Amino acid sequence: MMLISYSLLVFSVIYIVFLQSSFTTIKEKRVMESQKLVEMIGYEIDIATSMGTGYSKNVTLSDTILGETYNVIVVSNLVIVNSSQSYTASIITSNITGTILPGDNRIENRDGQIYANL
Repeated sequence: MMLISYSLLVFSVIYIVFLQSSFTTIKEKRVMESQKLVEMIGYEIDIATSMGTGYSKNVTLSDTILGETYNVIVVSNLVIVNSSQSYTASIITSNITGTILPGDNRIENRDGQIYANL
């Protein structure tokens, strides 16, 4: 009986450690994916700015970040991705009109003004 109790205790401890490790790994992946997403959005806006008038590109963003919903805010010279945490990337322009959303987006440069989904 004592052996069974001891075995159950050891199994429970190992299982708890495994679960904590899994949650940590998922959180780390979510941080990396969020940072990658905000940098990609910033890069696409910078390319649209640099290429000049007439540039247009369809950009598809994931609907979630590893199952977590998010939104995108562009303010001043920053792109911000908000989920359970906020992630930022600097951009070279503040002339942006429109909203960037999860899913399909169209980024355009019209006479030096960057438009998102307009």
